Amino acid sequence: MDNESPVTKCHLGRNNIFLMQPANWKRVRTVITPAFTTGKLKGLIPTFNACTNDLCSVIEREFVAKGRDVPLKDLCGRMALSQIAKAGFSLDVDVYGDIDSQQRREQMADRYEEKLSESELFVKNARTAFKDVMVTWKNILFGLCPVTISLFERLTAIDIFSTPPQLYFRDFLSRLYDQRKRQQETTQSIPSLTPIDLFQLLMDSVDEEEEGETVAAIAAEDADIVDSGWWGSVRQDRKKKVISKMELLSQSFVLLVAGFDTTGSAMHFLIYLLALHPEVQDRLREEIVEVAGPWEDGAGAFGLFLNFLKNFKTQIPTLSGDITYDHTARMHYLEAVIMETLRLYPIAPRTSRECTSPITVGGIAFTEGQMVGVPIYAIHHDERYYPQPEEFHPERFLPEARAARDPLTYLPFGVGPRNCIGKRFAEFEIRVAMAVLFRRLKFEKVEGTPELPLRCISHGETNFLRPADTLCVRAERV
Repeated sequence: MDNESPVTKCHLGRNNIFLMQPANWKRVRTVITPAFTTGKLKGLIPTFNACTNDLCSVIEREFVAKGRDVPLKDLCGRMALSQIAKAGFSLDVDVYGDIDSQQRREQMADRYEEKLSESELFVKNARTAFKDVMVTWKNILFGLCPVTISLFERLTAIDIFSTPPQLYFRDFLSRLYDQRKRQQETTQSIPSLTPIDLFQLLMDSVDEEEEGETVAAIAAEDADIVDSGWWGSVRQDRKKKVISKMELLSQSFVLLVAGFDTTGSAMHFLIYLLALHPEVQDRLREEIVEVAGPWEDGAGAFGLFLNFLKNFKTQIPTLSGDITYDHTARMHYLEAVIMETLRLYPIAPRTSRECTSPITVGGIAFTEGQMVGVPIYAIHHDERYYPQPEEFHPERFLPEARAARDPLTYLPFGVGPRNCIGKRFAEFEIRVAMAVLFRRLKFEKVEGTPELPLRCISHGETNFLRPADTLCVRAERV
């Protein structure tokens, strides 16, 4: 893609690292990688707790108390949006209101030129932003005539890929960036006033000094997301590498559009699988309670006060009953359940890579510029690696079983230097959410709902894997 034209440089969706050529990709990834490492993302775990507890309260009030079935896709999608808004940009949004009422409010605002609140605008545009950057007639046209489209944009200065949601988020993120810059100038001596969200981590990663993280420190804790050889070679001159404001905003935007649908879908599948396998659900809950203790409805005023004192120096607001990073690190069965879910239903069922130099692998010669497709779903369902591949067996991913299997047979986040940079963010998000959910609630299948293997589709608006049928469960308090 032409990343040098004035039109492209101002477009959010076309400046993200997934579309960049090697030189620009390496420069941008080098700068932003520290923001996505374990040490930085730990600070977002309290937010993940709060968002999941909100979902639990909605389920208890609207579905458990009223004896209604829980629509997984809808509720998991709403929670994922709330997590992205809060953990990504410190924005509180009302995601659990009635969708029809929200849309009527938006229509009335448009008709009478009333101004929606920032949170209402965020939700309105987030609902359609993901669809707008995926497969559309514009993307297909560009794929068929890239030179013609690039020339047209250069001559006319018209961005044919521009959409209302992208224009909104470009304005929203630009205003947020300028606001944070002003805050930095006035609160440099008061670190506790700095927002705790991924947007701020990205801004900090651009500004931080070279000694912020050593190669050894990052590679040791995040070896699965940082290639130590590549990172070591580029980290030495990291201070010389810069990214533009638009490039930083673009990475924030891709976090929103990529994290919203994918995380919600993963949790959607996981809850349903555990409803179908109560013995696995019971074993998981036993581990959660053993590690983190049973759920207590409210910590009490005195408990909250003690917790505030304990966290006063870090200014990370947590409740004494929260799931912590240390808890999730000890929940090995939870990790196995999540990994088996993503093996059965990898949200991105396929990916591709471009060969940058001639090479022969396994007797097959690849030439420079050749595109190589990676059939992730097919690999995950290959009986040579996973006997009875359509069955749900989390034991496949307990430590001993994992160690005996080629790691390249498990690719939900890709592999190598161009693996998914948001992998650790997604893992923390899902681990905390599942630990909170299954500590508070029990899920059961609804009579007449599909059994395994589920019928899935991966075409249409997103090309991501999703069930062909509506999946619902029953919930009850533990």
